Parts: sequence; structure tokens; C-alpha cells
Amino acid sequence: MKTRVTVLTSVVLCVILLVLDGFIYLTLHVRLMKIEEAAVLSKAQSIAQSMTNAPLSQQPFLFTNRTSSPTSPDDLTDHRTWLRQYGAFGQEILIVTTNHQVLAQIGRGDPNALLTEFASLQHPGDQTVHQLPNSTLFVSVPYYSTNGHSVTGYVLLESDISQVTTYMHNLLVLLLSGSVGAVLLAALGGYVVSAFAVRPINQMIRTVQRIQFGHLNERVAEPRGRDEVARLASTFNQMLTRMERSFEQQTRFVTDASHEILTPLTTIQGYVNLLDRWGKDSPEVLEKAIRALQNESTRLQELADDLLTLAAVESATKSMDKRANVVQIVEEVVESAIAHRPEATVLKDVQGTPVAAVAPSQLRQILVNLVENALKYSDPPAHIRIAAAAQGAQVELRVEDQGQGIPPEDLPYIFDRFYRVDKSRGRREGGTGLGLSIVKEIVETYRGDIQVESKLGVGTTFTVILPAVGSDVQQG
Repeated sequence: MKTRVTVLTSVVLCVILLVLDGFIYLTLHVRLMKIEEAAVLSKAQSIAQSMTNAPLSQQPFLFTNRTSSPTSPDDLTDHRTWLRQYGAFGQEILIVTTNHQVLAQIGRGDPNALLTEFASLQHPGDQTVHQLPNSTLFVSVPYYSTNGHSVTGYVLLESDISQVTTYMHNLLVLLLSGSVGAVLLAALGGYVVSAFAVRPINQMIRTVQRIQFGHLNERVAEPRGRDEVARLASTFNQMLTRMERSFEQQTRFVTDASHEILTPLTTIQGYVNLLDRWGKDSPEVLEKAIRALQNESTRLQELADDLLTLAAVESATKSMDKRANVVQIVEEVVESAIAHRPEATVLKDVQGTPVAAVAPSQLRQILVNLVENALKYSDPPAHIRIAAAAQGAQVELRVEDQGQGIPPEDLPYIFDRFYRVDKSRGRREGGTGLGLSIVKEIVETYRGDIQVESKLGVGTTFTVILPAVGSDVQQG
């Protein structure tokens, strides 16, 4: 990853620098050439204007040798004095007639080269500026008679621009060298930065490699800040915490399940041995053994049923009709509870006619398990209240008792499988320790919520939130 990031960064930076270098080079080259063209054109135009302003009768004598100092083109007599003010290093200036006769020259070059270039022009009468292959600029400007009606000659100027060419070449080398250096530095910096950025990821990889069963307490060091890597490390640690808790729950589940199964099996084995030794001849021992075997086999059957229910909650839910009449199911649960515990007081309080988007059999199982749990942990005579009401797109169910209550330290674990607040009393009064686990499993399958409030000596209230028919969260 570090190499890929470095290469990608370098390529992107290289493209950006090449585009920027090309823009700088072309912009500056065009600008410098325009300045050079404007300078030589202005000089040629100035010479041509001077020739135009001189009377036609005096133009042939402008370049004869006399010693008087010129003050204007009209009385110029020495072309070396007059044209010298326009002379510059690397420039050739010719003043020619319309029939290509050279009237004056500044510079030591061969005038035939300028005349040959001038003769190649398609429109010699027009003002011309163009660049020659040998790093020179060629300018041709006509000058006119004093009345401005006819061309009487031309000013030809050739200027060496090799300095501009050399400057642009050096600039190009400098830009390319700087770009190469910048790319190399960026590659080195990108490698260092990417190595620093992926260090937490490498730590996560090493942590995953070290994690084995029994070593789920490993955690990744979380970098400061809230960037993507920090959030990834935090999420990874949360996942490890859930995995550790899940593994602990599974380990405890296997242990508790084995214990729950082993206990009735041990009892059954003991009574079988008792029958084998003395039960054949003792009706009392036989009757006692039969009752015990019936109780333990029933207990095993209930445990198996609850385990199968837990395992099949989600798959069974998909094939069920999800429309439960809450009023009807609450009435059935209340009647069943009173039938089993006639001394108990079970009240119902249903507001309206709520319909839950839940399979009727599973809603019934939720209420039955909660009511049985309330009756089990309430001293006779028990007082239970079942309330239900529609709350917008949800149905709220409440099961309240006035029983013993749940200690605060036990509240986080009451939905764990085989967990009992009072283990000795739970076994004595029956039950598998899976009732609340089944309730939570069903509620979460429907994306609902279950909450519990309890106070020792006062009672416990379970609140179940389920989707109503027509809500967006109901299962399909």
C-alpha cells in the first residue's frame, strides 16, 4: 500500500508539474517574443518614418559623406551618424529602394541574406515580422514619399534572438530539474507519510494475527483525532469487544447447557440404579423413582424445546403471518395465568385495538414468558398487570409485578442464556433459564426493543416495543 500510494502520488504530481511547466514556458516564450517583435518593429518603423519625412529630392543624398551634424532627417548627411543611433549588437539594418538597391547598412552581416529573404516575401509591400530558423527575427517596413501615395523603399531589419532562445532553454532545464527534484522529494515524503498513516493498520493486522481463542483481550492502539484510521481502529476494538463478549457468552452457554442437561441425566441415572437394586421389590421405591423420572424427563423435554426455539426463532419468523391482535392475545395470556395460579391477581389494561406486526404465536410466547417470570419471582398472592397501547408506528407492551425485584448488579445479565438471579430458587421452581433469552431473541428479530426497570422489594417492569402493522420496520 505504501508503494502504491507513493507511486500514485508521484505520478499525479509529475503530471501537474509538467502541465505547469509547459504553461510557464509557453506563456513566457510568447511574451518575450512579442516584446522582441515589438521592439524591432518599432525601430524599423521609426527609421521608415524618418525616411518618409525627408523630401524625395534629398533622399539620395542622405547617405553621402559630409561632416555637418544632423539635426533632422531633412538635413542628415552622414548615414553612419544618422543610423548609428538605431544600431544594436546582433542586428542588421538595410535601407533599400523598391528595386532592391541598398542605400545604407548598419551591421557587418551580408546584405544579400536580407535581400534574399526580402525577395521571398509574397507581399513585400506589407509590413512583415516573422522568425527565421536561425534564431533571428526578420522585419520589413516600407517607407513612402512625402505625399504618402507611393512606396519609395524599404527598411529591412534582422535581429539576433539567440539570447532569448538560450534563456528559454535554460529556463526549461531549470523547470524540468526542479520538477524532477520536487517529484523525488514528494515521493520520499509520500512514502514516509503513508508509512506513518498505515502504521495503525499494520498494528491491526498484527493484532488479528495474534488473536486466538483465549487471546481476545488484545486491542489496537487508537490514534488521536477523528480521521478514518482512528475511526477504523475504534470500530475494530469495538468489534473485538463484541467478539470477546460473544465468545464468553458461548463458553458460558456451553457450560451451563451441559450442566442443565447433566443434572437431570444424573438424577435419572441414579433412580435407574436405585430401581435396579431395590425398586423391583419395593413399591414405595418404585413409585418415588417413577415420579422422579417423569419430572426429570419433563425438564429435559422443556430444555430441548427452549433450545430448539432459540435456534429457530429467526428462520421460523420468515414463514409466519405477522399480524397479531394484541387485545385477543393479552386476554388469552391472562386467562391462562389465572388458570395456573388461581390465587394470583392478573390485570389487563389495553388501550384501543393495537395490531402488532409480529407472528401471533411469538407475541403470545413473549407475554407468556414474561408473565411466568413475574409469577415465579412474586410471593403469593402475586399481583401482575399487563398493559398494551399503540404508540404511533409501534406497539408498547408492559408487564409489571410487585415481586422481589432484581438486584442492580444482575440487571445487565438477566437476558443471558441460563442466567438466574436466584439460582437455587430458579431450579427449585422449575424453568430452564432460557425464558428471557427467548423473549429478547424474538424482540430483536423484529427490530424491536426490550427494557427492564426493577427495584428490590418493590417489583419489576418489563417494557417491550414492537412494530405495528403498516410500519416501515416490520419484517417481510
